[in-house]
Amino acid sequence: PGPGPRPPPREDTPPSGCLAYWHVGNALDDLAADANEPNGAWWMYKMYADMSGKTVKCSTSTSKMNLYGLASIDEGKKTAYALFGGDHQGDEVLYMKGLNKTEAFAESKFALVTLRTTAYSGTYGPSLGPDLVYRRVLPIVDGTVSIPAEGALATNVFYATAIPVDKDTDPTEVEGPWR
Repeated sequence: PGPGPRPPPREDTPPSGCLAYWHVGNALDDLAADANEPNGAWWMYKMYADMSGKTVKCSTSTSKMNLYGLASIDEGKKTAYALFGGDHQGDEVLYMKGLNKTEAFAESKFALVTLRTTAYSGTYGPSLGPDLVYRRVLPIVDGTVSIPAEGALATNVFYATAIPVDKDTDPTEVEGPWR
């Protein structure tokens, strides 16, 4: 099999993304494994659907074109979201830039970042859901929070959420979005 799930292509602008139907029948366009259990790709679309707010730019620490990410910020929820993955293995860093230009993060020097990952499980391989990679309080430097994803595999997609917090916030005591 080729590379694993990737964020929907070119969602740099607000249009919605769709998955074409030319897949195995009775499998929700290959998003459900046997007995309608979700697979890794289903979880990727679930994470994508959980993003809200205005689309914003993000970048990664590699120049590889096959690594792609998309991001949004929801001022009302005071939450920034990023979904990234692609044909890249090794250590990776996602940069959420311009947070200081948002109402939600304008005064914040730190963000509580929750990073989750889901792996390609094939068409018929069920997935129990995204694994928690970490919850960390990370610094916001010049409006940018750097989100490391160590040991990334080409078959994984990552989902990061960031909320503004104080430096002394205990990451185990903060309720974050979804799961």
